[in-house]
Amino acid sequence: MPLTAEHQKQYKHNIKLLSHDVFEANDVYWDWYVTILFYSALHLAEKEISKSAIEVKTHNERLKYIARLDPLNKISYEYYHLYNQSRRARYECVVFTKKELDELKVNFSKIEKLLA
Repeated sequence: MPLTAEHQKQYKHNIKLLSHDVFEANDVYWDWYVTILFYSALHLAEKEISKSAIEVKTHNERLKYIARLDPLNKISYEYYHLYNQSRRARYECVVFTKKELDELKVNFSKIEKLLA
């Protein structure tokens, strides 16, 4: 089970990748942007969960803890929305609009503000 610091390090690593020009230049990679955004949120959530010495093995387990644990329950909607949209990006080959991407960035910002 990764430690709190390892989740923080991975979150920062993911955020650094999101600042790459390839994502802002065009919409070709917005599916990957959404996926990386979700996994950045995942590491912030895991960082918080790890403080409780809870080991989470699946996305469904994590969703349950996020809904129940304070302060994670304050961002459960935003996290769940990012989770669903990242699944759509990976499995349904969804092409996101700029408006959708901006909404997901706002969701992530709320998560980041609370947990980073």
